[in-house]
Amino acid sequence: MKKTRLFIAVVLLLSVLLIGLITIVGYVVLSEEKQKSFYVGVTYCGSSVEEAKELVDKVKDCTNFFVLQSGSLMGDTEAMEEIGDYVVASNISYAVMGSVYDHVGLSRQVLSGWLIEAKERWGERFIGVYYNDEPGGSTVTQLKHLSLNI
Repeated sequence: MKKTRLFIAVVLLLSVLLIGLITIVGYVVLSEEKQKSFYVGVTYCGSSVEEAKELVDKVKDCTNFFVLQSGSLMGDTEAMEEIGDYVVASNISYAVMGSVYDHVGLSRQVLSGWLIEAKERWGERFIGVYYNDEPGGSTVTQLKHLSLNI
């Protein structure tokens, strides 16, 4: 009789431990799932690479997203890359405004190649093309499709 009670006690104890272990492992695994990113950022519309860097320095402690929307810089891929390098080195995600194609006139081939290189250069820190956020904005849709393919 004592052996039966001891056996039942051991089985119950092992069951409780196993259930506890499964619960802990499940909690740890579920809590480590990648959360969706939430972006709070600024848009730079100036005309100087140095001013863009100054803005990054001012906001890097309170934002995680930087959008380049500068008509004069958007046609200059070197400037876009220099700003992007600085933004990403400051631990901020980077995007360019979709108007790079609409208003500056970069060819679709140049922009497409630049987007691919940008994704390779900055990885997940390059968000892509920020485009068409307002109803009634630009009706050009090529960039929407282009930005999804990088």
